[in-house]
Amino acid sequence: LMAKLSAQGVRMVFPALINALSTAQWRTKQAACELLGATAFCAPKVLAAALPTAVPALQTVLADPHAKVRASAEEALREIGQGAQAGSSSEFAKLAPILLAALASPDKQTAGALRAVAHTRFTQRLDSSSLSLLAPVLLRGLRGDNLAETKRRAAHIAGSLPALMKEQKDVAAVAPDMMPPLRALLADPIPEVRATAAKALGALVGGLGGAAAPEMRDSLRKAMADGTTAVERAGAALALVEVVKA
Repeated sequence: LMAKLSAQGVRMVFPALINALSTAQWRTKQAACELLGATAFCAPKVLAAALPTAVPALQTVLADPHAKVRASAEEALREIGQGAQAGSSSEFAKLAPILLAALASPDKQTAGALRAVAHTRFTQRLDSSSLSLLAPVLLRGLRGDNLAETKRRAAHIAGSLPALMKEQKDVAAVAPDMMPPLRALLADPIPEVRATAAKALGALVGGLGGAAAPEMRDSLRKAMADGTTAVERAGAALALVEVVKA
């Protein structure tokens, strides 16, 4: 059934499936997971359109109290990853299982997944389906409670997205989620983390065509003036330089 859906059909069906994941009935959630996983059998373009919605939705039930729901969510992500591999570049196809493992076990697998991405030399630009697997891992890596090297790698990769992606509209879709944690890293106690986060902010603003630059400049100037610590003010200054250069 799912294999025959068009992109329009996916858009019509997905709201009901996403809502089903929030119900109290575990069998309903399990069935929704199975149907979301079946999007792996859709045509490549349909799968690419579905992934940005399906992956975050399935992530929400990976910690479900019912074991069968968790297992269905993990299996659905595995199927989706296999589908994404089929339509991806050879480099990203190798990364997909690693990213899926990080989605399933973020505390244990995020650092290794980011290391694998950082060490990959991409010869082809990435599409939206690839970004739907990568973006949640990046966001987890940008959290302040991670090791410094994990935060630095995540910030570096986030700043590389404008150069990695085929379509800048895909960068624009994830940038609003990336910018707040990057802003928070400007106050990180490790200088290398602050510097990398500052460069990433500049790269993202530049990748958006400068549309976000005026607001970002004003916000950073305010942080330079009103920051509660010298580290916070210094980080804002670093980022302002990068945003102005962008």
